[in-house]
Amino acid sequence: MDFCEFDDVAVPMYQDQIEAEIANSQMSWFLNHEPTIEGASARPRDDGEFRNLVYHVQQGPQPPSPLQALLMPLLFTYCDRAKLRLNALLSIRVDLLTRTMVAAEYQSPHVDFAEPHHTCLYHVNESDGDTFVFDQTFPTLSEEDAIRLADENRLTIAKRVQVKRGRMFGFRGAFFHASAHPVNHASRIVIVFNFT
Repeated sequence: MDFCEFDDVAVPMYQDQIEAEIANSQMSWFLNHEPTIEGASARPRDDGEFRNLVYHVQQGPQPPSPLQALLMPLLFTYCDRAKLRLNALLSIRVDLLTRTMVAAEYQSPHVDFAEPHHTCLYHVNESDGDTFVFDQTFPTLSEEDAIRLADENRLTIAKRVQVKRGRMFGFRGAFFHASAHPVNHASRIVIVFNFT
């Protein structure tokens, strides 16, 4: 199955708690301009986003983020509904995009990891700024070529998902994908899980 989409994967009180923990003035955000695949030669992201890296498989021994325990039940629920086995967690990150003057339809297309994996996103808040998943896949196409094709308006959209609080959407991680900045809301916050 290439795509899975589920609304209200968490009960309303759990959705409220996630949003309260993440969309508050105490949350640490770090500006991210880097290409997604570690060591990729693709150009730096030109649109920037704010990120909180909750977990990454290559972090080494560190105390777990308190957010990890809060967020893992989302991934368990997604895997159960999608009938996917969770073998290994690769990363959990929280991404925040703000309203911008950039006129692009979506950010630079990317994949999160070079090795085979699954990607799923949980929408934290009501917003706009769709997620685009393209027909093109890695490693058939490099990130540099995907960005070039996007610049030439030659990527084909396989799936476009609107933001809805409580929605989880997932796909095979080999698909190039991109998000869009919100236009009608101040921010768009998603939690991104990568796993095998």
